[in-house]
Amino acid sequence: LLEAMAAGLPVVAANGAPMNEIVRDNVSGLLFEKDNKSHLAAQILKLIGDDSLRARLGSEGRRKAIEDYSAEKILIRFRDLYKKIAG
Repeated sequence: LLEAMAAGLPVVAANGAPMNEIVRDNVSGLLFEKDNKSHLAAQILKLIGDDSLRARLGSEGRRKAIEDYSAEKILIRFRDLYKKIAG
């Protein structure tokens, strides 16, 4: 998911943790109701039929992936967690 977002591709993900913590519906991707094939298909068709939506979601998804999930950001989060645990 994050690799696709970082590449600027629009994504469709299940509306459940941790996906819905990474993807904001209709902002950085589209969410579908878990175990609902019809909703998944509708979200995919929504993307297929809307060039501007694909571009907007791809661009915002890329921004989010780079800003929030870069290797540097993840290392900082781990460092801070270890510091907190160590006291």
